[in-house]
Amino acid sequence: MQADHALNTTMLPTTTLTYLISEADYIAAQRVHMRSPRGWTKVIWPLVAIVGLFFLIVGIHQKSWSLSILGIFYGTVKWWTTKLINEPLARRNYRKYPAMHAEQTLRLKEDGSGVLLSSSLGETNLTWPLVTRWLEDENYLLMYLQPRLFFVVPKRADPQGVVLLALRGLLGEHVKG
Repeated sequence: MQADHALNTTMLPTTTLTYLISEADYIAAQRVHMRSPRGWTKVIWPLVAIVGLFFLIVGIHQKSWSLSILGIFYGTVKWWTTKLINEPLARRNYRKYPAMHAEQTLRLKEDGSGVLLSSSLGETNLTWPLVTRWLEDENYLLMYLQPRLFFVVPKRADPQGVVLLALRGLLGEHVKG
């Protein structure tokens, strides 16, 4: 009987990913998050850039260095806040959060109701109603619990893409956005 059970589990498709999240992964996931604004930030960043362009053009036309510099400042505010504020804060957070350094495991629940996320520190039963949105790029899949709180799944953890394909399907079926 025990041998039959072992045989059956080897025939099931893989439903588990195990991975480590490096500091570089954490920073890159933060960039993915920042590239997908929601709510008022979707409007405010382009508006700030347009104001910056306006000041730059007026400054050049009026031959005013102060207006031109103000325009450059406003036009690049998203870039420098990311490079000078967000990324250093993310590095500090990664270094101060020991749980992030532990090996992570994601397992699709057999009944399709969510995923189990675990590490040496504990386990989280994440059901689809708790996931507010998800997004991905070529290297990471992010599952959000709150606007700035998300689980990071590096795609390199699934070289064949089998688990991520199933996860993407379940997320698409059960989670808006």
